[in-house]
Parts: sequence; C-alpha cells; structure tokens
Amino acid sequence: MAFTPASPADSPRELVATVRNLTRQVRVAQRGTWFPLLVLAAVTLAAAPVYRFAPRHLGPCRDGAGAHSVCAGYIPAVLIFWPLALVLAYALIARFYVSQARRRGVGTRVRPYVITGAVLAGALAAASWWRATHPLPLPNTGDASAAHPHLTLLSFATPATAIGLALLVLAWVEANRLLLAFSVVFLGTVLAQAGAVIHSASRWYFLPQLLIPAALLLLGSGGFALLRPAQPKP
Repeated sequence: MAFTPASPADSPRELVATVRNLTRQVRVAQRGTWFPLLVLAAVTLAAAPVYRFAPRHLGPCRDGAGAHSVCAGYIPAVLIFWPLALVLAYALIARFYVSQARRRGVGTRVRPYVITGAVLAGALAAASWWRATHPLPLPNTGDASAAHPHLTLLSFATPATAIGLALLVLAWVEANRLLLAFSVVFLGTVLAQAGAVIHSASRWYFLPQLLIPAALLLLGSGGFALLRPAQPKP
C-alpha cells in the first residue's frame, strides 16, 4: 500500500490532517471483517447436523399428560462441537489476517480478538457442561409440551453470545464503528433468542437458534465485503 509523503512546506495543520488521513487509510486497509463473519456463519450452520442427529443424554423426567413425560437432557456432541469448532475458526481467522498483512504490507493486531474468542469458547464449554450436569428442577406441570420457565445467567451463555462478544473486541481492534453497531445488533438478537421459550416436538426445534445468527453473520459478511478497499494493482 503506497502513501504520499508530506511536503516540507506543508503547515502544521496540513501535516496533522495528512497524518489523520494516513491513519484512516491504514485502518481501512487493515480490515478484513467479512472473513471472520463468513467463517463464524459457516460454523453456526455446520452445527445443525450435530443438533439433529447426535445422540441425546436424558436426565431426570417427570410424568406429563397422557403417556408423555417431560425430561431434562442435553447432547454431549454439541458440548464438544462448539468449543472445538470455535477454536479452529479463530485459528483460521488469525491465519487469514496474517496472510492479508503480507499481501497489503499493513497488519492488524488480531491477537486480542483471537485470544478473546478462544477464552470465550473455553468459558462457553465450562458453562455448558455445568448447565448440562446440573439441570434445574423440572416444572411441576401436567403439560408435557411446557418449556422450562426459569432463566439464569447461564441461559445466556450460548455460542452465539460468545461470537457476539468476540465481535465487539474485533470492532475495537479494527477501530470499526460500523462493526461495533453490527455487533450490538447481533448481540441483542441472540440474547433475546436465548431468553425465548420454544414449544415444539420437532427434532428440528433448534433451527431458529442457528439460522437467525447465521443469517445475520452472512448478511454482515456480504456487506463488509462490498465495503472492503480495492486491492492495488501490481
């Protein structure tokens, strides 16, 4: 990436303006926002077969209406998939930013984002295992389709929340106000989803929890790809 040096005859005000302009150009050149969003959308969609086909572990049950029962349970493969997939995703994202820095000659301090993402993936794994092995008491109801009415802090410890929190760090790393706004909207959406009650007997009940965050990430990736700076011609 080439920059025009300031002339010795420039006034101090012009020099400050030049420095600010160069700083802005560097920040824009550093950004590769579309790629992390695309990778995280792909990971979110890849989780669907795990939710649908992996074996379920049933915990305590309570008799419901008719011949039905209400049971607590979790999917062990899901608890393994998310931390592993997120760590691999952040490793791929780090590799992308390093490769981009070599091509453009301008690097991004992507390490804080990658470290935050990995730490959140680990925290998510711990919270998920705790929630799975310490289920809340089942509601005392005769309706087998009733959802659990209790929400705790761990209810909001979802993969999408972990992704959104890491995106806030990426917005700071890239000094990207547009990404900051996107991250806030994304976090608000997934937190609202985490507190939603799902009434469904379908094995695909989880799809809104995956498709909505994935769609937001894909739309964001496409939008930021359109806004990325043009590559200089050799």
